[in-house]
This record gives sequence, C-alpha cells and structure tokens, in this order.
Amino acid sequence: MKTDETARRRLLDAAAALLGEAPAHEPTARELCARAGVTAPSLYHHFGDKDGLLTAVLEEAFAAYLDRKHAVPRTGDLVEDFAAGWDMHVRFGLANPLLYPSLFASSHPQGVRVARRAAEELAVELGEMERVGLLRIAVDDAVPLTLAASTGCVLQLLRDGGDADSPVSVLMRDALLRQLCGTTAGRVGPDEAARALLAHLPDVEATLGREEAALFRVWLTRLGSDAD
Repeated sequence: MKTDETARRRLLDAAAALLGEAPAHEPTARELCARAGVTAPSLYHHFGDKDGLLTAVLEEAFAAYLDRKHAVPRTGDLVEDFAAGWDMHVRFGLANPLLYPSLFASSHPQGVRVARRAAEELAVELGEMERVGLLRIAVDDAVPLTLAASTGCVLQLLRDGGDADSPVSVLMRDALLRQLCGTTAGRVGPDEAARALLAHLPDVEATLGREEAALFRVWLTRLGSDAD
C-alpha cells in the first residue's frame, strides 16, 4: 500500500512540475510517467487516464487555495476583507509558482473548470458588497475585472521576482478597489459611506418618518455620486 501511494504522489508531483515548466503544453501520458518514474499501468490504476491525473493535481492545488482563502479572518469591513483576500491570492500565487499559471491562466479544460469555480467564489464575495451598496459596477463585470487584475499582478511578480507587499501589488489592489467601490482599503470616503447608508435606508424609515427619509435619501444620493 505504501508503495502504491508513493507512486500516486510521484505522479501528482510530476504533473505539477510539467505543468509549471510549460503551462501552454499539455503533457502526454508518456511524459508524465517518465517524469514520475512509473509505468503507464500505474497512471491508469490511480487516475484512470492522463486527464484524470491533470484534473487531480489541479483540484488538489485549488483545494489548498480555498483552504487559505477561507482561513482569512473576516473583519466585517467588506472593503478591508476584499483587500485581505487580494493579498492572500497574491501570496498563494508567489508561493506556488509552478501551479499558479495552470490554475488561473491556462486554457486547459481542467484549468478552465478551476478558474470558473474561483469566479463563483469571487461572485459571492462581490455580491455581498453589492447588497450593501459598496459596489459601483455590476457583479458580472466586477468578477472578470478582479480576476484579470489579480492574475496579471501575480504573473508579473513571478516574472520580476517581486513580493506580495511590493508597490505593484498594493497599487494594483488599490486601483481595482477605486473602480469597484470608489475607495481603497483603510480609507472610507463620504461617497462610500453615503452609498452604504442608502442600502440600509428602509431600515430607518420607521424612525425618521416618510418625509424625513425621502429628504435624507436625496442628500445621500448627492453625496454618493460625488466621486462620479
């Protein structure tokens, strides 16, 4: 059993290495077995076929990504939480330079499926921001914009040897937040605060009264559009 599991692990490691060396090239079964030092029957026994192995290695990497993403502490400040998620994403990419391109920047069917799941996770987070009035653009536009910015940032840092705290990452994160919310992490402007209050205005109409709430809505709408 131990030898069996060792062969499985070697195949996973071989697939990760080959994908990392040439993300645009899908390794053949022969290449995978040669790198792992196993025979073809071993690959078929553990994964069914080559596609099963490639799927397994990307699923394993994506599971590790989700574990780190879900472990990021939530503060209740959605902008700060988004910024923390960006920083986590960048750090994960830099810590996994071999697999990151295949996870987030690959046209392989397996990579496309993983990227789709990442988009679904991101849509939930951005949907929360939209519901409280923080998001300035549609979620359907915010998701690909965020993925393009974060993926491009990681790939650039991998090429240049930068780190997650470099000006490239911080400036790209803040530029994205300005597009999404009109503000950056740690800096809540009056327009953002006004939009957040607008989202909760129905909750205070009973206290303010209908006429007062209507006037309050006019003021908040003006404040919320200042950045535009």
